[in-house]
Amino acid sequence: MDSSLRRFITKRFPKGESCKDVEKRIKGFLERVKEEHQGRRVAIIAYRVPQL
Repeated sequence: MDSSLRRFITKRFPKGESCKDVEKRIKGFLERVKEEHQGRRVAIIAYRVPQL
């Protein structure tokens, strides 16, 4: 990770999220998908970096 971005791991971007916020949000999303679609195949398409 670029050293100029390291501070945003726990600090939020202006009017946005920190990397930890994004991690928590994505983990929650994946858990919901897993619970709601048990035993089924699911395709998830995403950008390289989620919106911060």
